[in-house]
Amino acid sequence: MSIIDTKIKPFTAEAFKDGKFVTVSDAEIDSKWAVFFFYPADFTFVCPTELEDLAGQYSSLQSMGVEVFSVSTDTHFSHKAWHETSDAIGKIKFAMIGDPTGAITRNFNVMREGQGLADRGTFVVDPDGIIQIMETTCEGVGRNAQELVRKIKAAQYVRAHPDEVCPANWEEGADTLTPSLPRSSTLDQALASLASVFRPPFQLSRPRHFEQPPTQWCSHPSCSTHRTLAEVPRNEPNPLPDPGIRRALSPRAPTSVRPLRLAPWASGVAPGLVRTARARCTWSLE
Repeated sequence: MSIIDTKIKPFTAEAFKDGKFVTVSDAEIDSKWAVFFFYPADFTFVCPTELEDLAGQYSSLQSMGVEVFSVSTDTHFSHKAWHETSDAIGKIKFAMIGDPTGAITRNFNVMREGQGLADRGTFVVDPDGIIQIMETTCEGVGRNAQELVRKIKAAQYVRAHPDEVCPANWEEGADTLTPSLPRSSTLDQALASLASVFRPPFQLSRPRHFEQPPTQWCSHPSCSTHRTLAEVPRNEPNPLPDPGIRRALSPRAPTSVRPLRLAPWASGVAPGLVRTARARCTWSLE
């Protein structure tokens, strides 16, 4: 199971650093970038070449605010002996953690169970203690410390600029990418179509004003009522329904539909509306 983007587990261990035995823990990397560099064993073949290469980049990593820890299942005493007898390992200034119980190695999921050795695993942890970069190679393939530095620079840049990403082979100062969804003409057409579908099917407008009072007449064949609105008694229902209901009335709605009150802006104006003066007559619209 991948442990990328997960928080490291607490640990405490003994280490050899710069000629001294020291105790290190996860508290030392709080709010710092850190590299955990696992390797199989001391006094081997590929491991010293990797550690020497990493030691050559240690000053650069320190200037970037990155602490480095090498880890193997050897004891810190073995690290001291190797440091004193090997010219390559003698160049190391960072802490060499001894993990004889395998606790830290298992925390990073690089333990070779049955052998008691660690795989060649590299882990970069951000100031929040979250693993941002991980790399594991087979027994015979060494790692490149310069490439590790490049990846850490990219990780630090992305952390400082969360809206940007670093493309392949990105180097410090090069252009980055800003993820986005490009809008095409097809998308614009689709959005326009949706807008037309959901557009209101009608628009209400203020009625026109007339110089002469509008006429009200009966639509029933046997009725000849023909009066202006000024002649309609005050106690009669207002002949113009509310604009929001007007469109719902059929051209021949029965008189059982109760006449509705005029909107405030339409008071006294009823253009095109027909109402009967008799019970058998109907509402209608011109």
